[in-house]
Amino acid sequence: MGLLRYLLAVAVVAYHCGPIVGLQMMSGQVAVEVFFAISGFYMAMILSAKYGSQAGAFYLNRFLRLYPTYLIVMLMVWAWFFVSWVAKGQMPPTSWVEAYSTMKFWQKALIIFSNWSIIGSDALSLLSYSPHTGFEFTDFQEADPGWPQPVGYYRTISQAWTLGMEFWFYLLVPWLMRGGYVVVAMLGLGSLVLRLWLANHVGGYSTMLFFPAQFCWFALGMLLYAVMKSRLFVPPTKRVTMALLTLVVMIIAGWQLIPSKLHLPAELLLVCIVPWLFVGTRDWRIMEAVGHWSYPVYLVHTLVAAVFSAVLKIHGGTIVIITSSLLAWILCNWVEGPVDRWRQSLLRRKLASDVAH
Repeated sequence: MGLLRYLLAVAVVAYHCGPIVGLQMMSGQVAVEVFFAISGFYMAMILSAKYGSQAGAFYLNRFLRLYPTYLIVMLMVWAWFFVSWVAKGQMPPTSWVEAYSTMKFWQKALIIFSNWSIIGSDALSLLSYSPHTGFEFTDFQEADPGWPQPVGYYRTISQAWTLGMEFWFYLLVPWLMRGGYVVVAMLGLGSLVLRLWLANHVGGYSTMLFFPAQFCWFALGMLLYAVMKSRLFVPPTKRVTMALLTLVVMIIAGWQLIPSKLHLPAELLLVCIVPWLFVGTRDWRIMEAVGHWSYPVYLVHTLVAAVFSAVLKIHGGTIVIITSSLLAWILCNWVEGPVDRWRQSLLRRKLASDVAH
């Protein structure tokens, strides 16, 4: 399972920065959707096994899982902005500097709050900004040079919109689990219908940037957890597990060789084998370690690409993924590891306190 998560992060790097060892890999949008399904699977699992009805403990734990690494990367990005300003006299993303200078206080405050808290990072994508009209709802189409500009351009970590969607899902999932899997299936079907309507009547990035249209992937992941817990589920043998891991590598790395009409079936296949991958590899420590790299790699790679491009004039996904993986290893050992141990200790105390009361 960890290998799947890491390869999805690698695919996002290739999508943003160029081929990795000559491979373009899966598109970033598809990789993110598979991530959402994995999130649905994991959240259903940990709520069932660990939290029960204690939503407060779940919310605190999820925030502590995502935010410390995000904060460190935010500080790294602003350190890079400062160095660039000292060296060149201007910050690298000049478009948002220009936009901020024309915004009202509450508009800047809204974006700053979202950037530093993660909350609403996805909602910024629903707006566009012009000095003449202020904030307006976007049409989800490709932006032309000049005004209006998508407010999503002003995210400090551009890919953090996916974390904003994760937060919405975390807010809902304890109540979804209480409602049962029939409710999850019905809401997932409604999300799919909305997604198809948006694709046919709005187009552009509407199906990608609007949380209700992405919820179907989270719901599918939750339903796959129910499949794993059912009596019909047959755990995979080691041979089957190895075959599934090979299939994962082939689909993600060879995505460009798959005919476009088979992209959706291939994506669904990746999602639907998640329960078997999880059971088959859950005792493989190396898989768990590699999987932990996926989140910091996902967060830090755009900063790494910007620094290499500006300072060394080097471009390409290969050098970015190597450097990002090294930074991810450092973040996992020096940030996420200590925070995770403290987080688990805090969780045990909170759960024990809630049970006592």
